[in-house]
Amino acid sequence: IEGDSERARKYYESCVRLDENYYEAHLKLALLFMDAENFEFARYHFKKLRLLNPLKVNTDKFLGESYLRERKFRKAIEVLRNGLKLFPNDVENLYFLSLAYGNDGGRKGIGQLHGQIRLPFSDLVDGLEELLP
Repeated sequence: IEGDSERARKYYESCVRLDENYYEAHLKLALLFMDAENFEFARYHFKKLRLLNPLKVNTDKFLGESYLRERKFRKAIEVLRNGLKLFPNDVENLYFLSLAYGNDGGRKGIGQLHGQIRLPFSDLVDGLEELLP
C-alpha cells in the first residue's frame, strides 16, 4: 500500500467500516488526508482518535496544523493551547502555536511561550557547557 495513497485510503476506509473504533486505521486516514490537504476529513479522523484514546497521540497538534495550513490562526491557537494541557513538552505543538500567534499578530502570545520551548537535546548541551573552560 505504501506509495499508493488512493489504494491505502480505500483499504483503511474498509477497515473503519468493519470496526469504527480501529485506532490505527483512523490515524492512517487522518495522515493521508493531511498529505492530500483535505483538512476537513483529516480533522474528522483526528477528532475520532481523540475520542478513542486522548493520551496516545497529541491530536490537537495535528488539528492545529490543519488550521494553520488553512490560515485559520485563531482556531489553530485555541486547539494548540488545548494540546499543551495534555502534552506540555510537545515541541512541535509549541512550534505550531508560535507560528499561529505570529501570523495572528499576537506578540503577547509569543511572549507567553518564552521559556516553555526546550528542545530535547538541550539537557545535553547544558551538560557540555559545564565541561567547557
